Amino acid sequence: MSKIALISGCSSGIGKGIAEALANKSWVVYAGVRNETDFKILDKLSENIYPIYLDLTKEEQISACFKIISEKHDRIDVLINNAGIATGAPIEASEMQVWRKLFDVNVFGLVALTKKTMPLIRNAKGRIINISSISGLVASPFMGTYAASKFAVEAISDSLRRELKDQGIHVAVIEPGPIKTRIWDKAMIESMAAIEAYDPSIKEVYGKSIEKFKALIDTAVKEAVSVEEVTKVLLQACLASKPKTRYMISKNKNLIRLIRSLPDKLADKLILEVRK
Repeated sequence: MSKIALISGCSSGIGKGIAEALANKSWVVYAGVRNETDFKILDKLSENIYPIYLDLTKEEQISACFKIISEKHDRIDVLINNAGIATGAPIEASEMQVWRKLFDVNVFGLVALTKKTMPLIRNAKGRIINISSISGLVASPFMGTYAASKFAVEAISDSLRRELKDQGIHVAVIEPGPIKTRIWDKAMIESMAAIEAYDPSIKEVYGKSIEKFKALIDTAVKEAVSVEEVTKVLLQACLASKPKTRYMISKNKNLIRLIRSLPDKLADKLILEVRK
């Protein structure tokens, strides 16, 4: 009997990568997308991949997704909450509509999809894998909005893991650094455009810091981990007989662990020194 996976955010990047990887292992994969173009691409990718319209900000699409799967299957073996968006800006300069949009997708959408599909996950004693970020471990300057959403994902995952342990459902978190995907390309382009549109008073106050942020973005893009690398780890999280609760994927693992272990004043100093 084939195992069943539901994955949000499969239009590109690791969502598309893990959908294809599981399909190649004869899983039945329901791959969430938001537009017709991506739907058609995934539909041709594998006979084991079933694209499904899944915009996490639309309750009716989440309900329709559950209905489609539950009419054909009595379980979901793995739910991968992958859909997400990113942005970067000083908190003072960030628009509230950006906060709402980010949390609607990265947090509220994740919770809504998990809640809706829980009966099928419970039937399988399955797994929930949430895609977080190293920004959910360390909050860097100008990444407050995105980091806040990913810190929320970390907290949700911890609570959910402890709530579901006795039911035989495993919850894991994937914590990658910047990935060579469209989400980062788009986010950085939008962030740069937003910076150019800042009020002159903001530019004056944050001027040097903004230039450092631009340089760090360039460095992050160059040093980003590959989709293939993240997909490989994500596949392990799906298939391992004894899966971990967390999988950090970063070239700076030791630095991140060090920062998290330090008192705030030392952590702040180290983060700001690294950004110079």
